[in-house]
Amino acid sequence: MRTLIFSFAILALPLLSSAQSFSDIKIGIGLRTHFGGMQVVNHVTEYYNRNRPWLQDDMGTGTSMTGFEIGLEYSGPTWGWSLAKVHYVWMNKKAGGTSPSGEDFTRKVRISQVGVDWLDVWWTPLHIKRFNFGFGIMPAGTATINMSTKYNGKKTKIATSHNPGNDYFLGIPLGHVYHVPHVDVTYVGGNGSGLHLQLFYTIGPSQEYDLAYLNREINPSSYNELNKRTLLEINNFGLKLTCNF
Repeated sequence: MRTLIFSFAILALPLLSSAQSFSDIKIGIGLRTHFGGMQVVNHVTEYYNRNRPWLQDDMGTGTSMTGFEIGLEYSGPTWGWSLAKVHYVWMNKKAGGTSPSGEDFTRKVRISQVGVDWLDVWWTPLHIKRFNFGFGIMPAGTATINMSTKYNGKKTKIATSHNPGNDYFLGIPLGHVYHVPHVDVTYVGGNGSGLHLQLFYTIGPSQEYDLAYLNREINPSSYNELNKRTLLEINNFGLKLTCNF
């Protein structure tokens, strides 16, 4: 994994030198959302709700995650690239009510992903007015899924892989590797600043994280009875809109 990071750092040098000047390299900040994946989250949250018919507020069963990203980006009318784009996306779920024993409670679940798109390139050969259309590939990024839960304010961090504690190296998320093909629409201003819209599909590992740990924490007396899969697939669609300045 560390060799992968260093290899992409070396590959990025020609891209850095390809810009006409360093002023053409912009800071890209944008909104990012992941959807259409992580369906096994539903298996755990639906099971939680089903075992508690007395809930006043059911735990949500959506699987989309929304957040932000930031990194270096160069975008021209025909092609562009980004480097070391860090993203953080998350979902929050909450349930509450009064238990049969008369205890008022709230249960919160937070699932997040922090990741780095080490190198991304795109080609936009189709031009309509000031907008450029094309496609590209982010060959390999690294990310880590984090999970936690709160019961009446008491927070518990959930183990997320079969090797808990080994998901980071010097603060860099290394839990899994993913690949991202995408389609792109860019708008480039006179000084190289502009907008970049990207629809992408994340291709990741199928058995890196096991939500059985989360299920055991929020369903302590009945977790063994869940008969649906809990291995989390990272594959998902995504959409991001970046402003370069």
